[in-house]
Amino acid sequence: MRLLLTLLTALALTLPAAAMAGEGEPAPDFTLKSIGGENVALGDHLGKEVIILSFWATWCGPCLKEMPKLMELQEELKDKGLRVFWISVDDAKDEAKVGGIARRFKLPDDQVLLDFERKVVSQYHKRGVPPFTVVIGKDKTKILEKLGYTEGDEEKIHETVAGAL
Repeated sequence: MRLLLTLLTALALTLPAAAMAGEGEPAPDFTLKSIGGENVALGDHLGKEVIILSFWATWCGPCLKEMPKLMELQEELKDKGLRVFWISVDDAKDEAKVGGIARRFKLPDDQVLLDFERKVVSQYHKRGVPPFTVVIGKDKTKILEKLGYTEGDEEKIHETVAGAL
């Protein structure tokens, strides 16, 4: 299974990072459990903040490269209304690994969410292959969808977020 996921990730990284079909559509609401144990509802933040959803997995190298970049972006712009949610699509048996990575990158416990059944990622991206990043504007619509991560992609994300704040 890991080999298949690794191959799918490699394929995804070869695809262009162009705009996805879902941009401009309303962002689906969801509730997921955080690594801190509480339920977090996206709807509590929609319309109040610009939101980044970062779908990732512990075995995904590009995900782990993007993670600190998104944390830096949040630190820079959180006072202006940016919130990042890191949504793990790992299996339930890997919950301890998810927590370990969150601690390593100093991610807030209430912003690291668990999508073990992959229901939320499938609402946002049919293939469900990480890394997959979505930026949601204050108008509750998806303003950027990006599959894969290459060094420097955070500049496009920063530009999109800054324009929406």
